[in-house]
Amino acid sequence: MRVLHVLAQLPTKTGSGVYFTNVIDGLKNFNITQAAIYATTPEYNFSILDTVYEVEFEGSNLDFPIVGMSDIMPYNNTLYKNMTDKMMKSWQTEFRKKLVEAKKEFCPDVIITHHLWILSSIVCEVFTDSKIIGVCHNTDIRQAKKIQV
Repeated sequence: MRVLHVLAQLPTKTGSGVYFTNVIDGLKNFNITQAAIYATTPEYNFSILDTVYEVEFEGSNLDFPIVGMSDIMPYNNTLYKNMTDKMMKSWQTEFRKKLVEAKKEFCPDVIITHHLWILSSIVCEVFTDSKIIGVCHNTDIRQAKKIQV
């Protein structure tokens, strides 16, 4: 079985990131091939798996900090409610690129996506014929409420 893990935040740096990393570590005890898509910045280097598709923030394609699911993150972050249309489009484009790349190269049987939020909806668009498991950390619901005008 091939499992792709998806998170729009840094691994290990928040509750959701720790959960994400623990699921990966737990599945290493089984005959499962794993890959991961997650956010990062030039200052972080994670050795989670051999196959990773990193979306780099604070770089050339995404020049703003990682967008966090909480207002206060343990690293420099952007709030969803403060994103411009341009920021949102570039964010979606960069994650979509990595999802399409993972679909083509890794060919997952199952995708585990964290936060029932924007990235999970893109996962569903890209992987129309795949099994998708969505993990809600409740911060996604909070963000949706906070972003309402």
